[in-house]
Amino acid sequence: MQRIFLLILFSTLIFYSCEENPEYKFNESGVLLTSPKGWSVVDKEDFGSGYYLCIEKDGFDSSAVISFSWVNESLNVKDYIENYKDELKDNIVYKNSNLTFEPIVKSEYNKIESYSSRFKFSLLSLDHEGILFSFIKNGRTYIIFKQEAIEDKAKNSIGFKEIEESFIIQ
Repeated sequence: MQRIFLLILFSTLIFYSCEENPEYKFNESGVLLTSPKGWSVVDKEDFGSGYYLCIEKDGFDSSAVISFSWVNESLNVKDYIENYKDELKDNIVYKNSNLTFEPIVKSEYNKIESYSSRFKFSLLSLDHEGILFSFIKNGRTYIIFKQEAIEDKAKNSIGFKEIEESFIIQ
């Protein structure tokens, strides 16, 4: 009887752990966005002087992550990107990953004029790429960090697009 109970319990855990997370509507501090089905908000924190939100694609072997951070003041966006780059270079995960950055260029994120810098690295012999966007809107300085394994780009593109297109600052 104990084995049957354990089998049912194990089967239930597997079933529920394989389910995709539902769509989630984020609405904090005048920032709206949607985390699509199959993606999860894994961290969010209001610091009073700013905010941090991190979203990852569901799945044990998923590589997609995007984070939104902002401070409640206007900073030099190019300096903000450079500081973020320095933090990544000093991070233990990226330290021995052959992390390289492209120069900062003008770009846009969901039709918001910004500056960005693309980057590449290799983690556990798997090539990754990402981009940092930064801009000022309504007196706040934002930075968006997006990365993924290159081999997962096709699987991640729809989710990243849904997140970007839903991103609104009121």
